[in-house]
Amino acid sequence: MINLVGEHIISVDDIADRLLSANPEYFKIAIKPDTVQGFELYTEEGILKEYQQCYYMVDGMYSIHKGTHCLYVGESGRSIGTRLSRWIKEINQKSRPDESHSAAKKYRSMWGNDLNGMTVRLYPCREQGSFSRKQIEKALIRKLNPLLNVRGKTA
Repeated sequence: MINLVGEHIISVDDIADRLLSANPEYFKIAIKPDTVQGFELYTEEGILKEYQQCYYMVDGMYSIHKGTHCLYVGESGRSIGTRLSRWIKEINQKSRPDESHSAAKKYRSMWGNDLNGMTVRLYPCREQGSFSRKQIEKALIRKLNPLLNVRGKTA
């Protein structure tokens, strides 16, 4: 965006647009109880071991999709992998008492523990200047219009 004096200004929507265009890959989820997080992400080419650094112990945002619909956009300041793990554990009712993921509970009430057709997009991203991850997450929510990010909505 350009302001009235011709200076280029980056907005939170610009950052969200760049994240969406820079990270177009949709990863499928494979439940793997013997792994640290309990799952692996893969494409048709196979498990993406080289991509593990993109979501374990890396902060940023993620979006979860079922078919062509975005279900949820989330963020983590510590580990995208941990948040995805909580999503999957909550769907499978394997969360510890100190863990939860309210959107995963909504998902489970609608689809049970069926992960068929579920994919994930990853947006590794640190805080951007004066914009927080929460602000960037809100911009992604506006752009992707996820079904389960509506607060207080029940199935």
